Amino acid sequence: MTDLVSVIVPVYNAENYLAECIESVLQQTFTAIELILVDDGSSDRSVEIAEAYAAKDARIRFYTQKNQGQSSARNHGIRQSSGNYLLFVDSDDWITPYHVEELYQALKATNSRVAMSCFSKDQQQLSMTFNREFQVVKGTFIELANKLYQSPFPAMSAWCKLYDRNLFKDVRFHEGTIYEDGILFYEIIDQIEQMAVVKSNSYYYRTAENSTLTSKISRKNFDVFKKNAILQKFFEEKHPDQMQHFYHRSLNLNDVIAVKSYQDDRKNALNKELIEALYQQNKIFAKSFILRKWLYSNLFLYRSFLFTISKVYAINQEGNESKIKKIIRKVVK
Repeated sequence: MTDLVSVIVPVYNAENYLAECIESVLQQTFTAIELILVDDGSSDRSVEIAEAYAAKDARIRFYTQKNQGQSSARNHGIRQSSGNYLLFVDSDDWITPYHVEELYQALKATNSRVAMSCFSKDQQQLSMTFNREFQVVKGTFIELANKLYQSPFPAMSAWCKLYDRNLFKDVRFHEGTIYEDGILFYEIIDQIEQMAVVKSNSYYYRTAENSTLTSKISRKNFDVFKKNAILQKFFEEKHPDQMQHFYHRSLNLNDVIAVKSYQDDRKNALNKELIEALYQQNKIFAKSFILRKWLYSNLFLYRSFLFTISKVYAINQEGNESKIKKIIRKVVK
């Protein structure tokens, strides 16, 4: 019997892109799929578009719920799915025709439980031919985490991956935080010893206006403290000997959010509150890191750091990274 892949798409106000997303799933060369669409309280034409597609294609099942966030919609999709394998696609993105087949073949050939591909924000850079080349990344929990984290693959994202559904037997997306993918990453690799990777840009990632990366800083960004608390508990309970890894990665994310807060509007009351809260947490997390402990020794020094980094990481007029940015990227890795 052929394995079934459940493609789960959480939908929220995606009327401009939803049809393209759905079409890309329906055009997969791997045909044993079901498409689970879960609308999360959209106020635009998303429901109308999804209903129209579901009415004419038996592979599509459409569900609606009150607005509860992307994690809730994904969890709803998991509950309604029937596939042996799960794949997540965001409703403003789309996948190339070979995306599912490449991941499925890599997963089966390597006897892995997760397979991952690359992505591109440039449609001209997408891989439009079938890629049979894949590798296997192996290691202990922390070895696998470090290898994947430092790879060019979107390890921390839920999309670009095909999962054995049994990995979600006791795991779900954490609801109530916009940083849920970073938690799931660790909960998944805690269950595996290897991951198949396909160097194929088969997922088109669109940076939408309302994405976490492009949106202005809001109260939602304080969810990073929820995410850090959940992960800290996870590490303390399951990998207490790897707390340094948790502190290091959390410091990195905290600093990224602080830089964005500074760039958006450092004088805004909410942004100032977030920067100061991140600074206070960083002081705690950095106790065993000499240089970073010094960096967080006083708020003025930290603000100076944010100012410098916000300038260094600016893209020049040609759209290329500055030499300083390239050097710092290598150092922080």
